[in-house]
Amino acid sequence: MTKIQLSLTDQEASLLSMYGAQFGYNLPKTVRFVISKAVEDILNDKDKWLVG
Repeated sequence: MTKIQLSLTDQEASLLSMYGAQFGYNLPKTVRFVISKAVEDILNDKDKWLVG
């Protein structure tokens, strides 16, 4: 596992919190969810994302 530190603006944190609240997620869980979906998209379309 790799840990990261992330700085968000108040507006970014608020929007992510509101989005996650729909699913009963807190902010950290919402951020992990959004990142996991981005990684899933990359893995599903490797030719688009991976260069070289």
